[in-house]
Amino acid sequence: IRDARSKSGLTQKEFAKKINEKESLLHKLETGAFTPPILLAKKLQKILQIKLVEEIEEEITTPQKSGKEGPLTIGDLLKL
Repeated sequence: IRDARSKSGLTQKEFAKKINEKESLLHKLETGAFTPPILLAKKLQKILQIKLVEEIEEEITTPQKSGKEGPLTIGDLLKL
């Protein structure tokens, strides 16, 4: 974040004003003392044109039933 901000020629104070955040928050971000929430990271990513957020695809697997029809019960899950 610091490198991208510096390349754009903005001071911390100027950049904080541009993104409508406190300068102290920006300092914490740049020093690694604070991890931004997703929405802030996406805003920084868009303004600085850098990659901060990577979307991952989670594969959700469902337990297999033990041969009976209908929805799984708590007992079915305990057996698995």
